[in-house]
Amino acid sequence: MSTAMLTASGVGYLGYRNIAPVAIERTLAGLDANASWQARELSHLVNGASADLMGFRQIMASTS
Repeated sequence: MSTAMLTASGVGYLGYRNIAPVAIERTLAGLDANASWQARELSHLVNGASADLMGFRQIMASTS
């Protein structure tokens, strides 16, 4: 290997070591935000289904 190749490899490796923690942190923050959003959406869906069921029960109780 030439000196230029070794230098380029060293610089690339050191650059990767500096960038990797930041990239991982940002990725995890994005995943956390997405998971929070999906949890809220699921909660809204469950609340809507519960409200529909309660309304159905009230209708059935008033018609019998």
